[in-house]
Amino acid sequence: MEIVYLFIMLLTVSGAQYLGGWLVLKGTAWVKNSQEFFLALSAGFLLSLALVNLIPESLELSASAPLYVIVGFGLLHLLEHSFIHHLHFGEENHRFELKKISFVLPTFAGLFIHTIFDGITLAAVFLHDWALGILAFLGLILHKLPEGLTIASVTQAAGMSKTAGHRVVLALATGSFLGLAIVYFLDSVNPEVSGGLLAFSAGIALYICTADLIPEVNKSKNKLVPVTLFAGMFLYWIMTALFHAH
Repeated sequence: MEIVYLFIMLLTVSGAQYLGGWLVLKGTAWVKNSQEFFLALSAGFLLSLALVNLIPESLELSASAPLYVIVGFGLLHLLEHSFIHHLHFGEENHRFELKKISFVLPTFAGLFIHTIFDGITLAAVFLHDWALGILAFLGLILHKLPEGLTIASVTQAAGMSKTAGHRVVLALATGSFLGLAIVYFLDSVNPEVSGGLLAFSAGIALYICTADLIPEVNKSKNKLVPVTLFAGMFLYWIMTALFHAH
């Protein structure tokens, strides 16, 4: 039954990602105006999850956990900055920079890899502990809406049709299932890898927070956005009490 619950959560996460793109392509303005708040809330939540639960628990399971944390963090950084274009949230609004459709492919590739790693994180954490998996699910879903609106905005700025834009957003939303397949395969081949996978996912979560989300929060001129970061941490504390996560 674990795989069924995990599949439903990933379907929901992918649905949130597609919803963000759909709202942009439909012309809904409020979602773009709320992007910073979603990012800040997600950053505070995921940072707390990584530091309070994922890293300590992975250390109990594997003596090599610190190495796996570094590998998870470093690999995502390497992929985003050395092999593909790294898009900053909000950059998609600068239409004069995005006139060429050729910009869409590297942007899609960057976000797709990011989405795969999100799937790896959720799958690894949930298979280790269902309560922590729900917390990871809540943290990830908060920044899926901004990711969807980002890729949809890029397709619009590049002059693509709405139909093509929907296809790109839908394709992006499938990435998390590839992450699930990777974790499920590794776990079935060697059940002892759970500690390493948990540490690896902690490194991924740390990277997403510190390199992708928090820098965007720091750029905001709205003084309520940093407060939302702490609200994400407080929300995490409430959720740990609610789900009795350890």
